Amino acid sequence: FISTIVISIYIPATRGFFNIGEFGVYIAALTGGPIVGLIAGGFGSALADIFLGYEYYAPITLIVKGLEGLIVGYLASKLVRIRFNRWMGITASLAVAALAITIGSAYYIGEAEVTILNISYVISLSTIIWLVVGIVMLSVTFYSTMKKPSMTAYIVAMFIGGTEMILGYFTAQYIIFGAAAFVELFYNLFQVIIGMALAITVISYIE
Repeated sequence: FISTIVISIYIPATRGFFNIGEFGVYIAALTGGPIVGLIAGGFGSALADIFLGYEYYAPITLIVKGLEGLIVGYLASKLVRIRFNRWMGITASLAVAALAITIGSAYYIGEAEVTILNISYVISLSTIIWLVVGIVMLSVTFYSTMKKPSMTAYIVAMFIGGTEMILGYFTAQYIIFGAAAFVELFYNLFQVIIGMALAITVISYIE
């Protein structure tokens, strides 16, 4: 709930919004397991939709993000039993950073209205900013997976759960808005990438 309402960027095409809610869902799922992930992802995120004035998305969020939390929690508990080597961690880290730079540079350039704690700001985003973001994310995920190779299991679990979220929202939005749903595909993918990087940072210090 908190991670969803802290920062939001309105997306006119689908009347949705970008947020860092995945961070909260992933932390809950990775530390509390699938049931906690289900509750935090479904009910927590749906309440955030209502709080921010996007109540029409709450039923969709309840299902889509609830499943996301459930999937991440379940897969993480299973995948940690697999022995991941450091090369897998390096590959995962590079993939996360590359996606952040590519998507950010392609879809988040120019002015954007960002709401932080109900206060709106207009910021200017450039390719250089996304390069910095990508380097920071690469450093964080690389350090975490080198420190503990099993973190790669968490990255895989979050990416699969995040894919469910992306496809779930896309399906619902396509039914409601038609082709406009394609606009939010990349916003949701970016949410997943940001959420993964933040969650890995926190988890690496917790464990």
